[in-house]
Amino acid sequence: MRLKRSLLIICAVILVSCLLHCDSPGGKGYRLLIITPEKFLTQANRLAQHKNEGELPTRVVTVEYIAENSPFGDDLPEKIRTYIRKQYELLGIEYVLLAGGHEYIPGRYIYNPPMEYVEGAPTIATEPIFHSNSLDNNYTLTDWYYADLYSDWDMNNNNIFGETRLYNDVGKDEGGFCADVYVGRLPARGEDELNLMVEKVINFQPLELRKNSVCIFGSASDTSSNPSINGYLLGKRYIGEICQDDIPYTFLSNHEGTLNYLQAMEELESGRYSLITIIGNGMPCGVCIDVSAYETFYGRLGEDEKRLASSYLGKFASDISVRNEGLLLTDSLIKSLWATISDDEKPLITCADVAHLNNHQPFVCIICASLCGKFDYSQPCLAEVLVTQEHSAVAVIALSRLSYYPEAISERALKKVGGGFLEAAEYIMVRLVDENQTLGEAFYEGKRDYVKLHPELTGTVAHQRNALFGYNLFGDPSLSIFSENTTER
Repeated sequence: MRLKRSLLIICAVILVSCLLHCDSPGGKGYRLLIITPEKFLTQANRLAQHKNEGELPTRVVTVEYIAENSPFGDDLPEKIRTYIRKQYELLGIEYVLLAGGHEYIPGRYIYNPPMEYVEGAPTIATEPIFHSNSLDNNYTLTDWYYADLYSDWDMNNNNIFGETRLYNDVGKDEGGFCADVYVGRLPARGEDELNLMVEKVINFQPLELRKNSVCIFGSASDTSSNPSINGYLLGKRYIGEICQDDIPYTFLSNHEGTLNYLQAMEELESGRYSLITIIGNGMPCGVCIDVSAYETFYGRLGEDEKRLASSYLGKFASDISVRNEGLLLTDSLIKSLWATISDDEKPLITCADVAHLNNHQPFVCIICASLCGKFDYSQPCLAEVLVTQEHSAVAVIALSRLSYYPEAISERALKKVGGGFLEAAEYIMVRLVDENQTLGEAFYEGKRDYVKLHPELTGTVAHQRNALFGYNLFGDPSLSIFSENTTER
């Protein structure tokens, strides 16, 4: 009896301690949790002060504190997730902002190898392919792990997270498809970058005159003859679903002769838009928005270089290892040749171009293209550069891995297996524009809408899981970009 009473006292002391520590500086609960390394604490506290003054109760905790004091978790991501879950259970937090890059606050790698498609039906590879290089597309890097707080992502304890029932002997071994909290990331690699991103969030002002102003770049997303999954017609579909008669928009497409490098840069710098969506072929250093101009660039390569570079951009059927080699080569060649290419010949928007933007009004950018959000790359990816430059985006939604969808299949088959990352982006935009939700709510609830449409396949089909887990939000999830819904700020 005495032992039992002692245990109860100990548990009560621990609970009170947790409640005291979890409380906000003002002694009340809070809605936004900012997690940051100690070296970024000054910048994070400055953002928290702004949020608290704007009536969004906010608290900051360091990665080091979580690592040292969280009793549960085999690695740092699991400790962070456990801490977030406790805050959610005790105080009902809504938003989590990871203020730091992957090296400080790691994302979670989930196992999601590509699948083959036989007559439009997804087929598992008999021998999943493993590669040691950093572009291994069998593992998708995601922050969703921190949003879904109750699923067992590694049920069989083999340290391979997110395996579906196709790849493990215990059934489903992955996260759920509903977010408990809305998570975003400010992907800072240094203090100056975080300081600039915080400054942009603090100074961001949704304007009534810019309400729902949308720009879409509808570049060809592949070279197939099926128009139903062509980037041009997909952009038209986005416009039809999102931009009603009272919503101003601009649609540019190289198919119509209205989209090239100069036009794209002009729109990015115009300051006219709250939301810019880019459809195209991607790589860490940029996104292809002009396929015809790419041919000029392609003509400068040697035969071996052409084989590898074209395999990435879909000219040849290729396995994942060849595509990865092509990506590395193409990325390297673009960086070395960019200064020698005239503006009217440039096929891509690159990190170098974004670094020179001079947009007086930051915008939100959704990039429907592979790898532009690869925040574990050796160099900053396009999404990182967009949000860490002064006169550029305040937030970016982009893919961390090479993403795809079934090619050259019928509309009926496309509906059966899902349109992957291109379709998922549509639901995010509808939430963001038509329902005027915060970035975090639109991002996660939009993906949930996609799940509802394909409930029977989402847990096993690789390209659908890539759409869910591969997209990450680089920005403040509590931010509203349109003037009617500014209370979350």
